[in-house]
Amino acid sequence: MRIGAAASSWSWAAPIAGRRPLAIAFAAAHPLQEMAGSLGDRYLRLLEEAGVLGPGLDLEGEPRVCDAAPYQTDNDEPGVSRIGDADTALDPLSSSGVQAAIQSALRAGPVVNTMLAPSSDKDAASEYWKARRSAQAATHRSWSSDRYAEAYHVHATEFWRVRATPMPPRVENALPATPLPPPDQILALSAAAELVQSPSLIGAQVVRTTFLFHPNLQEAVAFVDGVPLHAVLASMSTLSTALRTDRNLANRMEKALAVLGWLWRNGIVTAGLEAPATARRRS
Repeated sequence: MRIGAAASSWSWAAPIAGRRPLAIAFAAAHPLQEMAGSLGDRYLRLLEEAGVLGPGLDLEGEPRVCDAAPYQTDNDEPGVSRIGDADTALDPLSSSGVQAAIQSALRAGPVVNTMLAPSSDKDAASEYWKARRSAQAATHRSWSSDRYAEAYHVHATEFWRVRATPMPPRVENALPATPLPPPDQILALSAAAELVQSPSLIGAQVVRTTFLFHPNLQEAVAFVDGVPLHAVLASMSTLSTALRTDRNLANRMEKALAVLGWLWRNGIVTAGLEAPATARRRS
C-alpha cells in the first residue's frame, strides 16, 4: 500500500486481484466540485498529486463519490443498540477501522448478553456502552488530529489546518520511577481518593463495581493486577506500615508489591504524617 499527502487532499493505493491498483482519494467536497474536468479527471489528478499512482493509467470505470466524514449517532432509540459503522464512523486517516470494528463487536457481546439476561442491570449495560463508544470516538479523533497536524507542517493549507485543530491536552500518566516505601514507612490514604459505583465488564456481563477516582489518574480504576482497589483502600482507614499493608493486600508477595507500588507512585497512598483519610464515596 502507498499513502500520500497533497496540498489539499490525501490518497492511498494498493494492488488487488490481478495486480490492478485500487485507489481512494480524500478531499473536501467544495474544492473537489470546483476542480476542472470530469470526475475521472479530477480523481486521477488527486492521486497523481499525492504520488500514490503514476500518470498514464486508464480507469476501468467511472469513480464513485461518497461521504467519508466521521460521525457518531445519538444512539438513544429505546431497544436499539447500533454497532460498528451503523453507530460510529471514524476518520479514515486513523487507519483503525478494522481494529475499531472488532473492539465494538467484543464490547457489544457482553452488553447484549446483559440486556437479555433476567435480573441483570440493564441500565448499567446501557451506561457502559455509551461511555465506551464515546471514549473510542474521542481516542480516534485525537489520533486523526495528530496525523493531520503532522501533514499541516508540510502543507500549510486550509484542508490540513481545520482537521489538525488541537484536541484538549492529554495528560501523560507514566508512573515515575519512584522506589517503594521502606517496610517501616507509615502510609496514609490520600484525601483526594474517591470511590464511585460505575458499570464495568466482569466476565460476560456488565455489572456495577466500585472504582477509584483520583486527580493523578487519567481515568477511574477498579482493579490493579486483579486486586479490587476498594477493598485495599478500606483496609487503609487507619495508619499502617508498608509491610502491614503488603500483607493485607494479597497472599502473593509479588502481587502485593505491584499493587502497593501502583498506589504509592500514583500518590493514592502517601507518607503518613497526619490522621488517615477515608476514601469518599460518591453517590
